[in-house]
Amino acid sequence: MGEIAQKEVASRLRDRMGMDPSDRAADLQTANAFFPLLPFYLGTRADPRGMPLGNQHLALNKMAKYVAKRGRHTMPFKRERARRTPTRMVILWDVSGSMMSDVDRYLPWIASLTAMRSRVGVFLFSTRLVDATREFRLPYSEMRTRLLQLTALWSGGTLLGAALETWLLQYATSWLGNDTTVFILSDGWDVGPPERVGDALRSMFSVSRRIYWLHPYLNTEGFSPETRSLKMALPFLRRLLPCDTQEALMHLARAVVI
Repeated sequence: MGEIAQKEVASRLRDRMGMDPSDRAADLQTANAFFPLLPFYLGTRADPRGMPLGNQHLALNKMAKYVAKRGRHTMPFKRERARRTPTRMVILWDVSGSMMSDVDRYLPWIASLTAMRSRVGVFLFSTRLVDATREFRLPYSEMRTRLLQLTALWSGGTLLGAALETWLLQYATSWLGNDTTVFILSDGWDVGPPERVGDALRSMFSVSRRIYWLHPYLNTEGFSPETRSLKMALPFLRRLLPCDTQEALMHLARAVVI
């Protein structure tokens, strides 16, 4: 990308992200107070007993201690809520030209997830893939500045299959497991061979069945998954979900059963 094109992309990103030099946002709440209210159980799973969130089960240990302490033959009927533990979460964010208009919607949402969860990996891709996990661990204003410097990544076309293959080769050993939840945030437009998307997701699916595709146009009237890459991906997705509004992102956890 030439110098003039890089300056143009940087200018467009400043417009979308609100990256004014005078912006001194100290944290995520200053940037957007709406997103820290994301459901706390997104990115968690039930304890090994498999109890869903909010259900109760017999607290057998407490009941046994009660009998041992008081020497009674009858036990109290005690219940306790099932615990949930954080799982690994991977976000693969398409930042190509067709997705650029929605940067200001997704950036605070992803930043909120990384702030709430310790095991969230964020990877940006267009014609190549970049690990942005460290950048999303920085204070919000600094994170936006660092992302702005990746001018060669933003805009342009999408090589979705190549990006997924790169992720599998370089990062799957660290991030992919049977407890990993994968979010692919993309409109599905891909200039590469769609078969590469299918092959990559098949490999991913063999390890984790928690693959969700977040599509910005899913709620658009008359929409159907007609892009070749999206058709190849559908057999390996648990759900195809909308992400066109802040409310849809806020309530995503209702549709994600982990």
